[in-house]
Amino acid sequence: LVTTLDLLIVLASSVRPYWEKFLDKEKVVFIPHGVDSEFFSPSSAETKLSTTDGNLHVVFSGQWLRDFETMEGVVTIADKANLPVRFEMIVPRFARGTDICYRIAMSPHVRWHSDLTDEGLRAIYRQSDLLLLTLQDCTGNNGLLEGMACGLPVIVTDVGGARDFATENFT
Repeated sequence: LVTTLDLLIVLASSVRPYWEKFLDKEKVVFIPHGVDSEFFSPSSAETKLSTTDGNLHVVFSGQWLRDFETMEGVVTIADKANLPVRFEMIVPRFARGTDICYRIAMSPHVRWHSDLTDEGLRAIYRQSDLLLLTLQDCTGNNGLLEGMACGLPVIVTDVGGARDFATENFT
């Protein structure tokens, strides 16, 4: 039972009120999630792809609690306006078997990635111009933290724990 815990660590300040219904406030501690910011870091050695092909490279990473419906809308707008943009979709293969992912995949502006090494994942972040994460909810979010650590400007849905990591003064 939760009431027997000496301490509960949460990864998003937004979930503290829920747990404080069951535990004393001092027993619920928010510790921010993190990534290896020595590994995930900007690189001056890797050339941004947009400087060579003229496209804005927008990376989207992950599948858990992602808002693919909104992402489909963004891709549709880019398609209709024929914008010079390339969406780098880092989504596991097992998570792509939906009608929404199929419609996203029909766009000439979308490139899918999966089964990446850590170095391959970092290279996509480093070669992109912007991180776009459409979310349904989140606590700690690796995609958000990895992109930020690589120096990307961020557009992220303001839900759950996103505000703990992405504040208006630096994302």
